[in-house]
Amino acid sequence: MKRTLHIAISILMLVPLVGVNGSALAQEQGPLVGSPPIMKETLWREGRIELAPTFAATLGDLYEEHLIPGLSISYFPLDWIGVGLDMQYALGFDTNLQDQINSELRLKRDSVCPPGPLNDLGEGKLEQCLDILGVDDAIATRSIESMTTAFLQLVPFKGKAMMFNHVLQYDIHLLAGFGFATLRGEGGLESATSVAPMAGIGTRWFVNDWITVVFQGRDVLL
Repeated sequence: MKRTLHIAISILMLVPLVGVNGSALAQEQGPLVGSPPIMKETLWREGRIELAPTFAATLGDLYEEHLIPGLSISYFPLDWIGVGLDMQYALGFDTNLQDQINSELRLKRDSVCPPGPLNDLGEGKLEQCLDILGVDDAIATRSIESMTTAFLQLVPFKGKAMMFNHVLQYDIHLLAGFGFATLRGEGGLESATSVAPMAGIGTRWFVNDWITVVFQGRDVLL
């Protein structure tokens, strides 16, 4: 209660000071009063369309690792905000753990339902044997096939830096998006579709008015 009263009294005491000294302060202000913080600013992003190749990879996958090339397109209606779309296709590679498990499953399959020539069991007999005994050819997994993500890009910070005797414009931007991923089913699992929210941060460096170099780190949750 004392703090609230003290603040109110302080504000009231400043009122007459502002009224008395307002004209004097106005006379002491310099010629830059009312000027924008940046003179003749170049809006590098406003109205800009960016088309860029992308490359991503999954981390910590137990059964299959992915390399994910793609294409990204962005448009900036204003200098501080942009919208974009990513389209990516995944290339999957089995991990050592998956190879080891599948090798053990094949040994078990061959010991229970020896394949031999197809004529020995008849067409479809091997599959029937595997189904009846519950023996799988490979571990049941789902791997990423493709991803499509729409995102919003915000630019809270921009500046200049000197590099190799050239002044380069740069920014630091934040990303947030939402998309879908198609998952390829293996080992008896059906293919599926998963939502894929995304968040990230990046920096953009302008080489000139039509080339930029962009570094981004994104986290996509599947």
